[in-house]
Amino acid sequence: MLLAAAAAMVVVLAARDSVARPAYQAGDRRQTMLVPLPAQAALVERILTFDRSLETHEDTTIDIVVLYQPEYRASRDAQAQLASFASTARATAWGRPIRWRFLALVGGESLAGAFAALSADAVYLTPVRAVDVRALADAAAAQKAALYSGVPDYLQHGVAVSFGVQASHPRIRINLDAARRAGADFSSQLLQLADVSRDAGRSP
Repeated sequence: MLLAAAAAMVVVLAARDSVARPAYQAGDRRQTMLVPLPAQAALVERILTFDRSLETHEDTTIDIVVLYQPEYRASRDAQAQLASFASTARATAWGRPIRWRFLALVGGESLAGAFAALSADAVYLTPVRAVDVRALADAAAAQKAALYSGVPDYLQHGVAVSFGVQASHPRIRINLDAARRAGADFSSQLLQLADVSRDAGRSP
């Protein structure tokens, strides 16, 4: 059912803004998530089955690391919803179980090192404030993990996959160059529905 739903969605590959670095604050409307978190989580799990780069990973699990800010309510609430989803999730991708893991964003840590320690195959970013989203995307890409988020505006700043709504239905949005920088290799089955745009600011 999820495969049929994914196939029916419009996939938009959006160009990213290579200059702007957002300074998101609490209550910023640009951080609004249009798709409910359980639906996002199910879509992330399904999209991973279209990422051929994961086929050859040697780990016994596919790990999604959720980044959140404990002191920011919107971020903390998103983490709680995803933790609830993860507690009953049983999805697999490429013959391996998908595991959700959680990492609090605190000052002074090496995110690249944390992603490596957690064997991140994908990273999901909750709404955050006073954080350079592009830096998070670069840290994830260093681990060859694409950055996902339900905040559509983050797609302009290095997030590879986000979610919006079109005609009351979920809409997958992909920044193709960001995805490729992170090593993602989405199959033509996913991308054939897309209006592909390329990032003029940076090469993959």
